[in-house]
Amino acid sequence: MTAQTIAQKIIAAHCGRDTVDVGEYVTVTPDYTACQELFWPGHQRNLERIGVGRIPRPDKAVMVIDHSTSAAMG
Repeated sequence: MTAQTIAQKIIAAHCGRDTVDVGEYVTVTPDYTACQELFWPGHQRNLERIGVGRIPRPDKAVMVIDHSTSAAMG
């Protein structure tokens, strides 16, 4: 077995395996999902377009606010 990076260890743990290889495609269940606030409207439209009407686990969704108004606008 080759040494695993921390990222490989985390991914392996979340897909129920001992190891993963670089470049390998796997299915994982994330602990949380995050979205930057300005991109949410576009993401919401895309989800609705594919038939997703609600977030299945809103307690596991995080909205990251990383913009603020300019001091000149105050």
